[in-house]
Amino acid sequence: MNRGVLALFVRSMREENRRPLTYIVRFLLIALVLLVVATNHRAFLFGGGAPGLQVFRLVTFFNVIFITVVGLGYFASAITEEKEDGTLGLLRMTDLNPLSILLGKSTSRLIGFLLLLSTQLPFISLAVALGGVSLKQILICYLVLGSFTFLLANLALVFSVICQRSNAAVSATIALLGAVFWGIPFLATFFTKTLGTDLGFATLGHYLWIASPLSSLTQTFALGFDATLLVQPISNVVAGILCFLLSWLLFDIFNQGEGRGATPGAARRGPRPAA
Repeated sequence: MNRGVLALFVRSMREENRRPLTYIVRFLLIALVLLVVATNHRAFLFGGGAPGLQVFRLVTFFNVIFITVVGLGYFASAITEEKEDGTLGLLRMTDLNPLSILLGKSTSRLIGFLLLLSTQLPFISLAVALGGVSLKQILICYLVLGSFTFLLANLALVFSVICQRSNAAVSATIALLGAVFWGIPFLATFFTKTLGTDLGFATLGHYLWIASPLSSLTQTFALGFDATLLVQPISNVVAGILCFLLSWLLFDIFNQGEGRGATPGAARRGPRPAA
């Protein structure tokens, strides 16, 4: 790959690794795991039922909240923050093409976010010693969370390219994710069980539910789980790649006002009134 394409990406990764906030968040995530393990240690000592599984469920629950709440704002503002600050035109003036900007502003954030999750793995593995959960369950769970994060980051990137404001990008991402993973499967179940007809939704809703992280995590939480879940991780990664390619395709179309040589903030201020 052309070295210039990765210039902003490498710079962003270096800045991310030098930020004190990055290490603070890593410490808090690890502390959360250790806190949950400590609170369930008493159940292990007194023979409680599967305390390790309880630790596993609680940590996963907090991770899902963290990915959804923090990740949405973090990923959806990748490009919109440059539009709001009026600096996207300046990035284009440095001979950075759309691919360079997308890699530097979004993919670097995605990798940093995945590294945050990966720091938990050695510590959540303590749940295996508590009983009720296997290392395979933990690895599959983090595979599910990682693939969902990949999809979320690139889907939010699409709306960050299209929208002018971060709150609009966040709202659009929430609406589409909710409709695909929960809305359509719910309607399919409702029409099938209540009205006795699926209206063509049953098959679509079934496959969308299988591809949702909630479905995979529910199966992973089962006591004695020993299956291999590949549909959700593969489908989420493929969908994420398609979203990234779509962002690349739409970048110039929706950001013409922020093109090369554009005055910073020109698109936001609008055209100058006639004399």
